[in-house]
Amino acid sequence: RMLWPRAEAAFESLESLLPTLEPFLAEQVGALFCPWTLANEAALAAGAEELEVVLAGQRFHQKPQKYHARSLAALRARHAEIADRSALDPILARTGCLVALRGPA
Repeated sequence: RMLWPRAEAAFESLESLLPTLEPFLAEQVGALFCPWTLANEAALAAGAEELEVVLAGQRFHQKPQKYHARSLAALRARHAEIADRSALDPILARTGCLVALRGPA
């Protein structure tokens, strides 16, 4: 089913998902993935050999990943395509995810 997904029943409402979705977005995506992806983007832009970021109170470093920079650009493009983000963006902002989707300052 994951290779060829299709809707076979009604989707859960956003309100019913938020109690478990928001903590995941905040703890895993907003607190870990977003700071890492922004550090990766900055390191690539600067031509740095290594990126460094603090994740969960620990210093983390690695070589920047060019492939992931393309993935971040694709996420930003998809976010920009959403015509009405009035329900989505407040959730993304509360969980620390929106900053990565807005692009470099």
